[in-house]
Amino acid sequence: MLYYLTILFLEELSFMSGIICLVCAIILFLHLYNSKYKAEIAYIAAINILILSISCLLSGMVFKNMFNVAAQVIWLKLTVAFALFALATMVLFIHAFFENKLPKVYYFSLVLITIGLSVLSYFTIETKENIGMFFSYNISIRDILRIWTLLLMVHTIGFGIVNYRDLFGYKKLQFHYSLVAFAIFVTATVLFVIILPYSTGIKNLFVFMVVFPVIWSCMITYALVKQRLFEIKVVLFDFAKFIAIIILFVFFSTILFFLFRKIFLISTFNSWILSLLIIGPLLFSTSIKDRFSFSMKSILLKNRVNYEAMLTECSKTVIAIIDINQLLNYVIKTLLAAFKINRVAIFLKENLSDCNSPYKLYASSGIKDSLKSLYFENQKIISWLKANKKSYLLDRAYQTLSKSEFDELSAGMESFDTMLIVPLMNKNEFIGFISMDQKRNESLVFDIEDIELLEAMANQLSVAVINAIQYKELRESFNSIVRALAIIIENKEGYTIGHTDNVTKYAVAIAKELRLSDKEILMLAHASMLHDLGKIYIHDNILNKKGKLTAEEWIEMKTHPIKGAKILESMPEMKEIIEVIKWHHERYDGKGYPDGLKGEQIPYKSQILTIADSFDAMLSTRPYRSGNREKNFSIDEAVNELIINKGKQFNPEIVDAFINVLKNNPAIAKNIVVWTEVGC
Repeated sequence: MLYYLTILFLEELSFMSGIICLVCAIILFLHLYNSKYKAEIAYIAAINILILSISCLLSGMVFKNMFNVAAQVIWLKLTVAFALFALATMVLFIHAFFENKLPKVYYFSLVLITIGLSVLSYFTIETKENIGMFFSYNISIRDILRIWTLLLMVHTIGFGIVNYRDLFGYKKLQFHYSLVAFAIFVTATVLFVIILPYSTGIKNLFVFMVVFPVIWSCMITYALVKQRLFEIKVVLFDFAKFIAIIILFVFFSTILFFLFRKIFLISTFNSWILSLLIIGPLLFSTSIKDRFSFSMKSILLKNRVNYEAMLTECSKTVIAIIDINQLLNYVIKTLLAAFKINRVAIFLKENLSDCNSPYKLYASSGIKDSLKSLYFENQKIISWLKANKKSYLLDRAYQTLSKSEFDELSAGMESFDTMLIVPLMNKNEFIGFISMDQKRNESLVFDIEDIELLEAMANQLSVAVINAIQYKELRESFNSIVRALAIIIENKEGYTIGHTDNVTKYAVAIAKELRLSDKEILMLAHASMLHDLGKIYIHDNILNKKGKLTAEEWIEMKTHPIKGAKILESMPEMKEIIEVIKWHHERYDGKGYPDGLKGEQIPYKSQILTIADSFDAMLSTRPYRSGNREKNFSIDEAVNELIINKGKQFNPEIVDAFINVLKNNPAIAKNIVVWTEVGC
């Protein structure tokens, strides 16, 4: 009875496997029909899976006629013939990845030998009493088929190893899936056909004749039809993770079961229920499962975890960068480190408000200097990216386009060795793209996980680019306003033409010497340009007076830092600039004005501005000076004054930094705008 049920089960399973394989073959044929690119490898795969489907259905008929010897032998003969052709087309499929590197006579011989063996086995198969490799045939044909199968497997494995380095791009990713399926085939063949004793008969064909064709067909169909594949290591990792979780679940549940059963003397049924209720929620909870998954991934896929972390961090960081050049350079640096690529280029629309604006190369690495001022000219790929709003992989194995369409879209990209183009989309508007060459870490292939990470980063980068461009425009507008105010001040004072430019130049040079951030340097530059803004409220008679100021006039002049701060205080974004302006006449020893701040109480950038302002004042002619000091100081004399007043009027560290600037760049003090100041 059990034997009969086993045969019935295998019969139904064989038919089911045949139907699944047939569905896979139909999917592949439909894919080829709808695809403009008719890949040879897909044709071979479709034929191979169709033959496997027929072989499974025929094996089902063998099981169905298990108790009818005459009918069984006929179906058995057909099964063997189709199995041999399935093996041959499988080998041809693996070879097709390498674009027929062997001479055509090899493939012609393979077909002829397969036909010959099929005919030979058909006329030598005996009855089921002599069950052998493919159920039953005489000893000599059995040995021939064993040797033939082994030769094909060894040759195919060796051929794949020798030529593996020649694979690249998406075809390599597809080959990895095929390799896993072929490894299952080799294992099944060796185990169930060659190693296991023949006396076990029909049972040793269970996995080989039923399970393997389904696994092979599904994996090959998925690899060839699915455009966005995961790297096979990721798939195997997910499978291993699932198995590990199940093993842990069974292990801990069993421990708890014995604990409840032996120590607490709870019934068997209740012990199992309690164990499952405790371990299940713990092990399958999101937090624990994620931690376990990350721990496994960190060990098994260390490189992938590292570069995924870099891209994730980049996605978070780009939003905070407001300088467009710094932003793009940071992204390029991240991509180079993450994927070990040699060439990357970022193109952006030159004018975001113009729909027809060309796309210009804004930042790059590894690109020839002659291309760095390039405008992107391939409008076909631009149109494709705008229409599809997804990444474009320049890989023949990945695309279903016709050859002419593929060539049109890829035109001109060879200058950048482009393998992947990731669009930059902002509110459904295409504003640019990132071009990258071949990935050189992990599998050397951009898989779906890579592309999804890059697209997520590109989405953040698009927002950051818009923000950076808008910030740049606002900054330029702000700079124009600041410059206009500075000109108004200089024109009002008359004798101070060029003073603002000189002070700004010195302050920025000192800030760079002290390694201040770009943001701090920019803010200090704005403060330098506006440091005398309060003089707008000082009477012209005082500003343009020839001769020494009276005590009352001097008190009035000292109010200009506070008045300058008052003008700007209605703008919150100017808070730091206000502080620099307000206290740029304070002294390090606390004897300055307006508040008599001392040492570190004075904002650091105010102390920089104090030295820059004083140095330029010393190089100017001052009519109120008496005796030899009526004329301006020489550069050496001005430097000496700075040194004398270190720790008194000026911060010693900043004085030393400024002296280093003058030593390294003497021209900075020579190329000044000469002016005359009446005030201070």
